[in-house]
Amino acid sequence: MSRLQFSGGGKFKLSESVQVHVPIVQNESGYPPVGEELIWCTLRENGTYLVDNIPFYAPNISLGDEIRVETQNDELWFEELVNPSKNTTIRVFARKKSFGPSIIPRMQSFGGHTEKMEGVDLVAVSFPPTADLAGALAFLDKESDAGNLAFEESAVRYR
Repeated sequence: MSRLQFSGGGKFKLSESVQVHVPIVQNESGYPPVGEELIWCTLRENGTYLVDNIPFYAPNISLGDEIRVETQNDELWFEELVNPSKNTTIRVFARKKSFGPSIIPRMQSFGGHTEKMEGVDLVAVSFPPTADLAGALAFLDKESDAGNLAFEESAVRYR
């Protein structure tokens, strides 16, 4: 799969990945620590884009979602969610550095797909409908209560 950045007047072929900017609204304490996130998406025949990575901060967006974008200053920007996937996205933060390395294998043991942010103890997890999400949430609740991690549900699709 080729990953391309959008450039003015560029034309993309189907199955080529492009970066799409997603604006992030920060709360009064400055969280999340970014004002936008770049997500990888693949152009579809109908002109929409399919999200093909797990977002770290973009709210209500999951792996496999179909989105519409708009062009601003030669960049692609998220416009709207067209067709949500059935994947649930959860962010997991290691509160204790020693606990960080165990997050990915544990989330994968429940059927989750993971992406790790470099330099930060943050893991984005996508749970497909076939995953043991109840088991993962029970584990996350238990470890959160123990002070080992914090987590937040970003795109809830299991309800």
